[in-house]
Amino acid sequence: MIKQTYYNLPSDKRERIMKAIVKETESKSYDKISINKIVKDAGISRGSFYQYFDDKWDLLILMLKDFYIRVSRECIDALKSSGGDIFGASEKVFRFVIVEYYSEKYGSALKTLFLHSNVNTVEFLKRKRDNECGKSLLDEIKELINRDMYNITGEASIEYIITILTSLMMRLWFEVFVLDKDGEEICRELSCMFLIIKHGFSRR
Repeated sequence: MIKQTYYNLPSDKRERIMKAIVKETESKSYDKISINKIVKDAGISRGSFYQYFDDKWDLLILMLKDFYIRVSRECIDALKSSGGDIFGASEKVFRFVIVEYYSEKYGSALKTLFLHSNVNTVEFLKRKRDNECGKSLLDEIKELINRDMYNITGEASIEYIITILTSLMMRLWFEVFVLDKDGEEICRELSCMFLIIKHGFSRR
């Protein structure tokens, strides 16, 4: 667990520690991450490290919290710029995460997440965002969706479609992060799947 003592640190020291974590985790598997290298680059003692974190897993969680903030912003910006098109916005977010993965800043963290934990899409969306309104990402997404574009009959329908789309995205991210499939090819595959879902299977 990330301890409160870490969050009580001055912002410049937290930033220094985060930079050291990112540097050490770039292109490395979880088991090869060295705490000694992190504390050296961050200019802290090993004892101080354990005042802030329990173990290496906390480093992964810290990076993913930072990543969650960035993805949340991208979700909201994509919905606004697409006029509330949940399909178009989802494709933008999907590609954003792929690009971030290939940039290697979050690559090893994302791969480890998908390998060693059960990613719960609904819980991810329901987390409270660090914003003034205190709403969850799911609440904000639901407010920004242009309901006139879709056959939506109520709140449950909105949550169903969001769950379907994000679950599909998670599965395809797994194929890129863990199975090392080509990101561009998977993006094209997502577009085709979204098109089928959007227009349905039945003849009109």
